[in-house]
This record gives sequence, structure tokens and C-alpha cells, in this order.
Amino acid sequence: MRFAGKTVVLCVTGGIAAYKAADLTSKLHQNGATVHVLMTESATQFIAPMKFETLQPRGRGYVRPQLSVGGGAHFAREGR
Repeated sequence: MRFAGKTVVLCVTGGIAAYKAADLTSKLHQNGATVHVLMTESATQFIAPMKFETLQPRGRGYVRPQLSVGGGAHFAREGR
């Protein structure tokens, strides 16, 4: 496993590439990585956050941002 013990932060924004990010998350996990996914609000309109949750074991790696209008990010940790 090439990524065993590694942590990857994957930032997903709005756009069709959000679907590819789910595939990338799955492949990274299959290679041993813990993946933390950060999503903008517009990304959640292309792909549901639950999709990323189902790609990893419970309690590993999912983080969803709650972005304010002013551009500041406040993160809510899930899966723990």
C-alpha cells in the first residue's frame, strides 16, 4: 500500500470534477490513506457529502466545511 499511514486533505469545489474527487477518495483509501475531504457549499450541490462518508471506514477522515459569506471557514468534524 503506497499511502499506508499517510493523511491526504482533498478540497472539493463546485463543478463536475466533484464526481472525480469521489473516485480519487476511494482509490486513495484503497491504497491505505486516510482522506480528509473539505467541501464548499457549491460542491455539495454536485455530489452529496454522504458519498465521501461511504467511501471510508466509519471514524476515518471526513471533514465538511461550513463556509460563511465573508469567506471564513468553520469546520464541523464528523464521523468521530
